[in-house]
Amino acid sequence: MKNNHWLVSVVLVALLLMLTACQEPYEKAIEEYYQEHLDDPSSYECIKISKLQEVTPTTMFIWSHEEDPDLVTNLSKFVDDFRRDGKDPQEHWGWYATHEYRAANSFGGKAISKDRIVFDDDGENIIRVERIK
Repeated sequence: MKNNHWLVSVVLVALLLMLTACQEPYEKAIEEYYQEHLDDPSSYECIKISKLQEVTPTTMFIWSHEEDPDLVTNLSKFVDDFRRDGKDPQEHWGWYATHEYRAANSFGGKAISKDRIVFDDDGENIIRVERIK
């Protein structure tokens, strides 16, 4: 019977090591960020982390005008002006991922939140975190 417990323990440790070894550097950075910045890090539960996506001047414009009813018109003007100035509106500026998680709020109740996390060009260092839901 003791051998079975030992075997189960070894298998569980091996699975845990495999899961953490498969973790991308940006995913590790996200989890470390929340462990350092949440009021109650022990309440943190990752629901979903997206794949890295490219940040460009165009994506930055869209983020800053998400509530604008004339977004399409204004985006077209932004792109035209950007090109007129000799700049590329699709130039690579870095990376971002979205992260949905559950954690205790300041009142102690658990809440689901969704953040946009912006990374540097290497996709490993967090530059900014902003709540989107």
